[in-house]
Amino acid sequence: MNYHITTKVCTLSGTVRDHFLRHLRQIEKDLSDMDPNLPILDVIVREHNKKRLNHHTIEEMELNGSKAYLKTIHPKYPSSVYFDGSIRLILPKKPLFVKFEGGVIDKALDVGFERLLKELETYKGKHFSGYSAYRDHSSIRDG
Repeated sequence: MNYHITTKVCTLSGTVRDHFLRHLRQIEKDLSDMDPNLPILDVIVREHNKKRLNHHTIEEMELNGSKAYLKTIHPKYPSSVYFDGSIRLILPKKPLFVKFEGGVIDKALDVGFERLLKELETYKGKHFSGYSAYRDHSSIRDG
């Protein structure tokens, strides 16, 4: 399988690459009936900063007859960085396309590949002759 990884505003560490390759092996295993050079996988990962406003709360206290003001900041989001992207798997009859988003790059890739595997199961059911989710047909009633 040919694959391309494109990153925008971020870089992939070695552990993230290993994580990606594990998902890639899973897809190669599911597409073992095809020519290995035929499917093409394109992955795009982007890093974004959330535009957030810090919500200020001003509390008033009285200490010994004088007023004191306490200013507390409540951030809208715990982290201002998130990752999103898309995965496109080009197959002979129909390309599969999914989008993903997450706070950590590993979790975002997990979400994307989970969605892609669901799309791939649907594709295999429609386009692979003899593919069935039911391995044993004795459980299916005759009309």
